[in-house]
Amino acid sequence: MKKIILATTSPYRKAAFAMLGIDFEAEGSQVDEHFDGRPENPEELVMHLAKLKAEAVAKNHTDGIVIGFDSSAGSMVKCLKSPSLGKKPSTDSNSYQGMVINFTQAFTLLMFLTVKSSEQP
Repeated sequence: MKKIILATTSPYRKAAFAMLGIDFEAEGSQVDEHFDGRPENPEELVMHLAKLKAEAVAKNHTDGIVIGFDSSAGSMVKCLKSPSLGKKPSTDSNSYQGMVINFTQAFTLLMFLTVKSSEQP
């Protein structure tokens, strides 16, 4: 079975995969999430960042399956920041009363294929 590499340092994502009972490695991507031309649409943003993270980690490997992740949560009133960015969402449930919170997630899966050439006699 191919090695699975999670492009994340998130303890929550690592714990979720551990519950599946699948062997994996986890590696941070070091992707800067704040850049010029960053998509403003949450769906486009999480797909783009998940792809960037998977590609960044894949550069460090020659075999395996790399999975990159990203997520975003927000509302029309306020945006909730990821804990990894140093700004934890409020735990005061009253502050979200009556609000619709949109939670968007994406992942990108990259699989390395090893092609063996067979020499014909």
